[in-house]
Amino acid sequence: MSPSPLPDLAFEKVQNCAILAFVADQLTQIIQEKILAALEVPLPALTRRDARVPEIAGKAFAVIGMRRSGKTTFLHQQREELIANGRSSKR
Repeated sequence: MSPSPLPDLAFEKVQNCAILAFVADQLTQIIQEKILAALEVPLPALTRRDARVPEIAGKAFAVIGMRRSGKTTFLHQQREELIANGRSSKR
């Protein structure tokens, strides 16, 4: 009885890397399409709330809260304010 051949792990690793790269490219393209589609939709008319974000140059901010507490509305308002101050809607 002859010993069973060992699997070619290097080939499998290369093949898996190629599949992961393909999937990552596809996901990147889908996310870019979704973001561009969302930017084309006009901002809804919203009631402004008295909430401010600290302005720290070069830093991102996160909006957290309970569901249906107005996080998306707040982000729409922030985007509207940036556009009103001259920032491109595509940026």
